[in-house]
Amino acid sequence: MLGRTLIEALSTVRPQDEVVGAHRGIVDLRDQRATESIVREVAPDLVIHAAAKVGGTPDKLARPAEYLLDNLLVDTSVVRAALAAGVTKLLYVGTAAFYPEEYQRPFRETDLLTGELEHVNAPYALAKAATARLCAYLAAERGVDYRVVVPSNLYGPFDHFEASTSHLIGAALVKAHRAVTGDAPD
Repeated sequence: MLGRTLIEALSTVRPQDEVVGAHRGIVDLRDQRATESIVREVAPDLVIHAAAKVGGTPDKLARPAEYLLDNLLVDTSVVRAALAAGVTKLLYVGTAAFYPEEYQRPFRETDLLTGELEHVNAPYALAKAATARLCAYLAAERGVDYRVVVPSNLYGPFDHFEASTSHLIGAALVKAHRAVTGDAPD
C-alpha cells in the first residue's frame, strides 16, 4: 500500500527522477540474493524501504512467527542489499507499534523498546524495531545516511478492506460500513 502510493507521488512531484519500485511481483524481498541482484541492477541513489508483511488482528494472532520471520528477512535483505550495492542513503519506514503499549505521549525516540509491546503487534514490531536500530548502528559505524521515519496508522487507496488483512483505519471503515448496511462480516 505505502510503496505504491510513494511511487505514484514521487513520480508526480519529481518527474525528472527515475522511480523504481521493487514490489513482490518483481522480487521476493525475503530472498537475499534476489534482493541484492535487483538493487545492483537498479543502482539507486536512495532506497526508500516501505515493504513489510502486514495484516489484520486475526491473521497476526494466528501466525505471529510468520510475521516476525518474514519482516526480519525482508528488512535484512533490503538493508544488506543497499550496503552491498554501495547505497549511502536509505529511508526506512518504521512503525509506531515498536513503542511500548503503555507509554506517555508524546513519543520520544528514547522510548523505543523500553516496555512491553502490544501483544497483537509484537512480532511485527520486534522486526521493525530491530531494523530501526540496525539503521542507527550502520549510520554510526559506517557513515551511511540510513534514517528511520515512524508513521502512525496508515490509510490509503491501496489498503486492504478485509477483516483479516486491513489496517486499523481500514478495519474501522469496514465495521462502520457493515453497521450501516447490515452486511455480515467476511
